[in-house]
Amino acid sequence: MYGGKIVPPVAVAGTASVVTLANTGASVGWLLFGGVAMVVSGLALRLFVLRRPAKPEA
Repeated sequence: MYGGKIVPPVAVAGTASVVTLANTGASVGWLLFGGVAMVVSGLALRLFVLRRPAKPEA
């Protein structure tokens, strides 16, 4: 019975740490995804803006 009383808190702490790790990992992944999306959209906008004035000149 004593061992049974000690294990649950450890299991709860383990699951809590796993949940926090999963949450932080997801947030980091979303940050990376957002950064990549921003860079890609920025490059696309830059190409679009750079190509636009080049058409009348050419």
